[in-house]
Amino acid sequence: MEAAQRAFKKIRTTLGPQALKYMQRFGEMFHQTAVGVSDYTKKSELIDELMVGIEDKRAVFITYQSLRATEPVTYDIYPYGLAYHRGRCT
Repeated sequence: MEAAQRAFKKIRTTLGPQALKYMQRFGEMFHQTAVGVSDYTKKSELIDELMVGIEDKRAVFITYQSLRATEPVTYDIYPYGLAYHRGRCT
């Protein structure tokens, strides 16, 4: 943990004010509530789209089908951030 903090301190000293401001905003988009491991490689396009929506403050269209539904439904959502809760992205 201490080594990671030193590495981040070195990175911050090389960035300009604009990049530092962006990195701070970017860091505020993620919240972790518990330790866990999940594989999101199959969801990379969805996560990328959500991240663009968060950064640009715009709607993202998500198609979802619950276990009880017979047809998928498309929603337009305005994502504010991503949370990792018990090893899953929510």
